Amino acid sequence: MLSLSQMVQCSQIKLDSSVYEVVAVNAGRFYHYGCNSINDVGWGCGYRTLQTLCSWAVEHLQSDVSVPSLSKIQEVLVEVEDKPLSFVGSRQWIGSYEASIVMDQLYKVSCRLLHLRSGSEVIGICPVLQNHFQTVASPIMIGGDVDAASKTLLGVAKSKLETGDQWQFLVADPHYVGEDDVTHILEKEGLKWHNVKLFEDSSFYNFCLPLNI
Repeated sequence: MLSLSQMVQCSQIKLDSSVYEVVAVNAGRFYHYGCNSINDVGWGCGYRTLQTLCSWAVEHLQSDVSVPSLSKIQEVLVEVEDKPLSFVGSRQWIGSYEASIVMDQLYKVSCRLLHLRSGSEVIGICPVLQNHFQTVASPIMIGGDVDAASKTLLGVAKSKLETGDQWQFLVADPHYVGEDDVTHILEKEGLKWHNVKLFEDSSFYNFCLPLNI
């Protein structure tokens, strides 16, 4: 799997460093559709984002627990009675809440969950996201309802100017299918800087922020 730190570094060619100050993840690997030769297209995006979060715990916190498989994630959620037994082996989606359970169960990592009623509220939590990357620097899982596509937030950038887009969001897309080559990922927009228009006003969003403790 590709290093998140390498991805962040390469992504900055798409951003004007004279205008934006970037804070981002400090460890982890990029998981996406098709990893480990498993075809999870259409249902596995939340699992892949969670695997990226788990990889941060493995690398940064030096956990002895490896990144869980998709089936292991399902088994953990059944063991804690969050899901019924029929969930194992299914293609049912998971979101930020389920991710926080797995992070706690496997790595003893607490997560901060931020619920936003609309994408229009994202701009209000940008200082919180900036502080998270300055201090904890773990990747963040984002899920929603109308906008149900899971997203992996690797960093944010704040403009030094008073005009134009004040914030940019570096998103690794778990829906990406292809080789683990950063040039190819950038070309296919599996890694991209977005402005706040990425978030839809008609959708709620849940942000899952893994913490060091």
